[in-house]
Amino acid sequence: MARFEIVRHTRYQEIVVEDELTMEMFREIMGALIRAERFPELHALWVFGPGALPPAFRHFDGMVGLLEKIYARRPLDKRVALAVPGPFVRSVAELFLVQAARLPVQLKIFGSVDDARDWVEG
Repeated sequence: MARFEIVRHTRYQEIVVEDELTMEMFREIMGALIRAERFPELHALWVFGPGALPPAFRHFDGMVGLLEKIYARRPLDKRVALAVPGPFVRSVAELFLVQAARLPVQLKIFGSVDDARDWVEG
């Protein structure tokens, strides 16, 4: 079973991933996020725990395509922070950001959860 948790805060939703982020898990997470009552106005904080693995590069197109469909339906001023535990996950996240540059959201990578929280709350 996929290991992730979604915690809803006043200004953002926090997604904590403790496993490999597969395309199936990503779809499940996004489905849960968009069902939140205030989804269009909530920012997102993705926290990759110490045991988490980033998505495989082959899933990037599918992930970005799904996000384009979701975000195209809503006017947005949305921040999406990625809090990553180390250099490997950060490198993969940087590759994802290159592909996700066309999304109508602000995406940023952080080395600490606290810095990422400050940014999505700011």
